[in-house]
Amino acid sequence: MSSSIQFTPAISSPIPPAGAGSAAHRVSPASSHERSWFDRWLLFSPLFGVTLFGKAAIPPFGAKGLALAMPLAFIVIFVQALRGTLVFDPIRLACFLLILVITLGLPVLHGEHFSLPSVALLIVLFLPFACRFPNTSVTFDDALGVLLGLCKLIAILGLGQYLLQFFLPHEMLFPVEYYVPEFMRVSLFANEGPLAYGSALYRSNGVVMLEPSVYSQLMALGVIAELSTRNRILHALLYFAALVVSYSGTGIMALALAMPILIVSQRRWDLLIYILVVAAVISVFSPYLNLDIFINRSGELSSQSTGSSGYARFLGGFFTFNHFSQDSLYYTLFGHGPGSARALIDRSPFPTAEMTLFKSILELGIVGSFLFLGYVLWAVFDNAAPLAVKFILAVIFFLGGTFTLLFPGIALSLLIWPRPDTSSWARAARGAADRRSTPTQSRPGSNESALIEGT
Repeated sequence: MSSSIQFTPAISSPIPPAGAGSAAHRVSPASSHERSWFDRWLLFSPLFGVTLFGKAAIPPFGAKGLALAMPLAFIVIFVQALRGTLVFDPIRLACFLLILVITLGLPVLHGEHFSLPSVALLIVLFLPFACRFPNTSVTFDDALGVLLGLCKLIAILGLGQYLLQFFLPHEMLFPVEYYVPEFMRVSLFANEGPLAYGSALYRSNGVVMLEPSVYSQLMALGVIAELSTRNRILHALLYFAALVVSYSGTGIMALALAMPILIVSQRRWDLLIYILVVAAVISVFSPYLNLDIFINRSGELSSQSTGSSGYARFLGGFFTFNHFSQDSLYYTLFGHGPGSARALIDRSPFPTAEMTLFKSILELGIVGSFLFLGYVLWAVFDNAAPLAVKFILAVIFFLGGTFTLLFPGIALSLLIWPRPDTSSWARAARGAADRRSTPTQSRPGSNESALIEGT
């Protein structure tokens, strides 16, 4: 186990270890229960911020895309520092400080202009990835239950939003967009959009999610998380149906990439049957559900489709990076500095969206991007959660844009901050591994044991 750096303020008194002899130092059950609930609300605040309050802005900066969820993680680590429960992982912290050296120091030495707000955004969003709270009572199981509960609620909202288009006025189905003052909600996103140009039907955004694309990513995560742990097929089908009515290829892509990881890592060959059945149903009802939209948009991932959103999101950035960096080794290795991506994209002859990968290579270069992406992915995968859950969150990280907070909010509350290696899922997984290593006679096991076999 690696060492850690603990932040303990002078105003906080040390908490005596469990079982201390003095009754005066023992924590009463009531205060322990209150602390447990406070921990839950504190650690889950980023998760709630990017889901139920995903459209809420920091007034009056909604027009600039500054969401209320943006500073929540930083507020959490500040509160935990005051409580004396904040611990920094030393290697992650060193990696993050090295990223800041590349982000700030090299542009200064090279005489390059850089954006301080972009540096502040980097610190606010990603310094919390270097933090741990080993004394928290919150486990991965706790966080998983909250996540799946939110997925179920938002899936039902999104399905109702789509189906009720035939009966209710448009404004009632998109209440945040029409009834919440503009300065209180986040702009710069395609909050609502028709299925196709001129269509009277609109894609579902789950009512509370930023846009259909973000909604589809949450539902894809819900499918993988459900099948990786609880294995409630009806719940997974609910999330998939909600994903379909978002009519967003982003969630479909994330699910398609993560599903093979789930099947192979957990030996869930039974899922192939469900996939075949769902595919057969989709093929029958495709003409009635306008599912040909997904097929038509698949052609956007081509170097010839330069005017499509798919080209801008997944291909254009590579051409833009080559265009501005091919004549300079410095820009290739260390980038153009924080905040430069937007100006470069505007000047680029290639349509490019501010995706995570493109923004990082344009601003940090190959060296800085390697450190930054490695830092984030290391924090995501360094825990006992199912591999497929970690993988789809990594996919969501790469599919997200600059101000899309779904990834950091969920990654922190679900994977990074809860107590490590203590969830029932982790204990069951270790037990399954022990049984596989022991040559005993096989016997019928529980569904849960069969589910986690092979992880």
